Amino acid sequence: FTGQEEYLKKLHEQFDKNDASGRKLYLLYGMGGIGKTQICLKFKDEYHTVHSYIEILTKYYSYSHIFWIDATSENIADQSFKDTYKTYTVDMPSGVSYSPAMVLQWMTNLKTEWLLIFDNADGSPDIVEKFIPPGDKGNILITSRNQEHKRNVSPENSSEVVVMSEDTAVELLFKASGLKKNHDKYFEVAANICGELYYLPLAIDQAGAYISAGNCSINKYISVYSKYRSKLMTNKNFRGASKYNKTVYGTWEISFEKILEMANNKEFAKTANYAITLINICAFMHHENISDEIFERAAKYYSVHVKHNKDCVHPVFLPSMDTALLNFDESNNWNEIQYRESVNVLLSFSLITRTIDGEKFGLHPLVQSWCKDQLVFKDRDTWNWNTRGILLSSVTYKDDSIEYIYQNSIQLHLMSTRILGNEHPHTLKSMANLACTYVELGKYMEAEMLEIQVLEMRTRILGKEHPHTLRSMANLAWTQGNLGKFIEAEILEIQVLEMRTRILGKEHPDTLTSMANLALTQGNLGKFMEAEMLEIQVLEMSTRILRKEHPDTLTSMANLALAQGNLGKFMEAEILEIQVLEMRTRILGKEHPDTLTSMANLACTYGEIGKYMKAEMLEIQVLEMRTRILEKEHPDTLRSMVNMAWTQGNLGKFMEAEILEIQVLEMRTSIKESV
Repeated sequence: FTGQEEYLKKLHEQFDKNDASGRKLYLLYGMGGIGKTQICLKFKDEYHTVHSYIEILTKYYSYSHIFWIDATSENIADQSFKDTYKTYTVDMPSGVSYSPAMVLQWMTNLKTEWLLIFDNADGSPDIVEKFIPPGDKGNILITSRNQEHKRNVSPENSSEVVVMSEDTAVELLFKASGLKKNHDKYFEVAANICGELYYLPLAIDQAGAYISAGNCSINKYISVYSKYRSKLMTNKNFRGASKYNKTVYGTWEISFEKILEMANNKEFAKTANYAITLINICAFMHHENISDEIFERAAKYYSVHVKHNKDCVHPVFLPSMDTALLNFDESNNWNEIQYRESVNVLLSFSLITRTIDGEKFGLHPLVQSWCKDQLVFKDRDTWNWNTRGILLSSVTYKDDSIEYIYQNSIQLHLMSTRILGNEHPHTLKSMANLACTYVELGKYMEAEMLEIQVLEMRTRILGKEHPHTLRSMANLAWTQGNLGKFIEAEILEIQVLEMRTRILGKEHPDTLTSMANLALTQGNLGKFMEAEMLEIQVLEMSTRILRKEHPDTLTSMANLALAQGNLGKFMEAEILEIQVLEMRTRILGKEHPDTLTSMANLACTYGEIGKYMKAEMLEIQVLEMRTRILEKEHPDTLRSMVNMAWTQGNLGKFMEAEILEIQVLEMRTSIKESV
């Protein structure tokens, strides 16, 4: 036995015989292979078993009887009780029938302290309830993958057994492999092996047994594991520490077989079958932070994607997806009740675990590997595509911060389903979309890194003048502008404008966007006259070609106002900004990012012309909404805090201004250090 002392300590505290509060019960629950049985075996061994009542009185930690019941199923538990009874009652006459009720009554009548261990009680809590002796005497310990057994104890008398710490896992590997004397020499290699096995005790013990048998050296194990993972995890010659002689994968196959049994029961068939569907989908996502929202949104928006066939969700993925995976009810809506019942099935076998907030779940990476390895290659490919289809179905075309945050939350899941290669057009598109999400979240350095890669590959594969390449150049320039790299941004924007003007024409919307972007960059470089000239051209053409209230036209008006402000034309800038704010508020809503930008710009203009009270009123609103919608450390929020401090300083509110400036300095310092 190695590690897990914290659980032994809890058991000793719970079953302390100085506490005369009656029957004591405790539950250890967790995924298969996590070490629950081994903890119980160690706990059992630490108690001296005797058969003398006098000796019981003199030994503080002793039980007259320790009953170990294999509770894998009701029939096995029944037989286990009968075998135990026979062991302790050798004088019973032959021919006596051993009924469960008789065994339980015999246990109840015992005058000494006894310990009853229900191991591997992974089924319904009702099974264990049937075998709990009547009365309030005795000590009962339950191990299970099913945390619903908490109802047989009490919530505070239960512990979830989780993966080992790195040091404990390494110690277990050395012990199992027989290399403890060479601890320092192989520690780093052992730590890497334990990390590759995600600190699962049974997997580590099995790896140690494989090394100890001379099949490979500890230095070669990761190489062997990466090539032959499935064979190693199912190799019956190296079953590790499992009392029930199971391999790593074998422990989870037990759970899977029980779910299959449920699927054959008409009452539970739909729930069990969708539970199998869920675990296969989750096998191809990232192992953490799988949200209920993904499945709800996928069912809600799938038909919208199919109907409109938007470019941002490529049609290859959606029509080929099995719509049964979306879990529709009879009304063609998301069947939330069945979804949650299926999730509870997986939770009951500890194949997945919920986060504290109850809105997300995850699964151990080796459980993911087991799910994938049990599928034939063709099925793996199908499930991967279906998983990607569900993720892509869950996004919308809304242009707001909530959608950006959601899309960012599923990027790791999307990356996990990547099967097309780094240079495939769909892969490049996913990288570009992720970069755009990073920009919206203010993560400009992460966005720049991705955009440089996308631009390099698109230039090489598609050519410099391809529309996708030009879009990548424009996006990179925009990101570099946000990073203050205005010279680099200007060089790219001049190239994009020249090529778009030549290829698309001067009045094409993409050309107008390029002119507007270049004007902004030139303004940041202090080229205010050049910036104003470009902005006037853009506004004139946008108003004529599009319409006055078109979003691009409003952006052009806002940009011209900025250019005029830089030239000291604050009255002209104020007039334009008031118009833009009024139209954006009416068309986009008060909390839209563009509306907040308009409010912030108008506040700055008010500050420049000495209307500090008006500026402060607007900045208070902007700061409140950005803090709530984005986050406190988002660059736009920090910029709002700086603007507010400047305005309050001009109003003589120096203490309030100082507080804001200190907060901004601390957060910017913290962000810089974390980068």
